[in-house]
Amino acid sequence: MKTITAIYEQGVLRLTQPVELPEGTEVQVVIIKNGASAPKGNAASILAAIAALPEETTSSGVIVTVDET
Repeated sequence: MKTITAIYEQGVLRLTQPVELPEGTEVQVVIIKNGASAPKGNAASILAAIAALPEETTSSGVIVTVDET
């Protein structure tokens, strides 16, 4: 797993650095706004909290997690 910063512009996430992936590789994206507080706890509890989040699938197949707080 690698963390990369991106900028959202005109409906597209633009990566701020290149990635070495074959063309057409499918990836998963978790969006955390800069300045958001970091999750507390160990890796297992953080991953369990992420897994428990509700998911919505758009018509394009992109999985969107909805923060209802």
